[in-house]
Amino acid sequence: MFVNNTSTYQDQYNLTAGPTGTVSGVSDSFGTGWDVTFHHTGANGNCAPVGSVTTNTSAIDGGQSEQICAKVTIPANATAGSYEFYFEANSPPNANHAAAVLDVKRDRVVVVSTQQLQLIKEQALDATCAGNCGGTCTYSRDPIDTDTRAVPGACIRYRITAIAQDNITSVVLTDTVPNYTVFDDGSRNIRGGNCGSGAVDAPAVISMSAAGSTATIQSKPNCDGTGPVIANVGNMALGNQAVLTFGVMINK
Repeated sequence: MFVNNTSTYQDQYNLTAGPTGTVSGVSDSFGTGWDVTFHHTGANGNCAPVGSVTTNTSAIDGGQSEQICAKVTIPANATAGSYEFYFEANSPPNANHAAAVLDVKRDRVVVVSTQQLQLIKEQALDATCAGNCGGTCTYSRDPIDTDTRAVPGACIRYRITAIAQDNITSVVLTDTVPNYTVFDDGSRNIRGGNCGSGAVDAPAVISMSAAGSTATIQSKPNCDGTGPVIANVGNMALGNQAVLTFGVMINK
């Protein structure tokens, strides 16, 4: 969007966004996960790519304008539909004008939330915590019997497959070690064993289906730890897949 200074003097504008004409917080109105960040123009002088994050324009001379990029983040669980945003450029009172709302600029856009990423989560029992389920892990969406198989000290391997339903950017996959379990990296060698008893046979891994694509594990707990497993996938083309695998041990 362009912020136009229609006055005859230099001015600077604060940038805000919201779902109504009065402009309030986006996350307060739409729910957790919604966000709007403003950016300067990128290296090409436009919004592809966007530049550094900002909350205000530069000082704009009278009669001139500045292009600002607004990046809207939509949570993965957003209901499909249309959402209206208002973007406001507001110059606070200064020596040239007393009213805080002078030179307010608003734009309204419609954001259509559609499914862009399909997620499939599966699990496999690694009864002896060998890291490979005793040979080859057989993943399934079906629950594991907690009475006779998923017993304290046994390990579970998780596999999360993300399938792009469109060309999408800045994909990050996140999961969390479940309650009553701890992170396992395959180094226990036996059910209920200690971390580091053997080689790390089952670290958290992120892999991509597309040749030349790269993805990395951004963070993960240490063996016996808890917390999130985060994989930075980046850009995905339509039909590409990213697969995140990691393991846990059921508390003894």
